[in-house]
Parts: sequence; structure tokens; C-alpha cells
Amino acid sequence: LVNAVTKLLADARLEAEVVPVSMEEIDGQALHEYSGDADCIFINVDLPDDEEVDQWYSRMDEQIEGLPTTIMVHSTIKTDILI
Repeated sequence: LVNAVTKLLADARLEAEVVPVSMEEIDGQALHEYSGDADCIFINVDLPDDEEVDQWYSRMDEQIEGLPTTIMVHSTIKTDILI
């Protein structure tokens, strides 16, 4: 996946570093350390069950507060991509 994203960025002539990080292993502070100076962050997210939406949203909102533009992507791949 990292190679695919790196190739996509090169093809688009974008200079970026792809840093795969598991959101299960990272908290909001570490996310800021990894990506606080990024221009844009892409995070793969699993959508919560209906009864957990409010709690999920609050947790994600806290983690990305103060970060640059953050795009949350729902997909079937279990790796988070921070660019």
C-alpha cells in the first residue's frame, strides 16, 4: 500500500512522505508529533456502529483538533496513511 500511494504521489508530481501508522497504536499527542507539520493528513477510519457514533466522533474530534487539513477515509484496508 505504501508503494502504491508513493507512486500515486509521484505520478501527481506531489512531494510528500508516506508514513503508515496504526491508529490503534497512536494517541492524539503522537498523531500531532507525526503529522503536526504536514500539509494534509489522510486517516483510514472504520465507521462505528450506530450506537457508538457520538463517542467515536468525540474521540476523533479530540485526536485531530489543531492538526492541518485531515481527511478521513473509510475503506477496507486496515492501514492508516499519514501524508
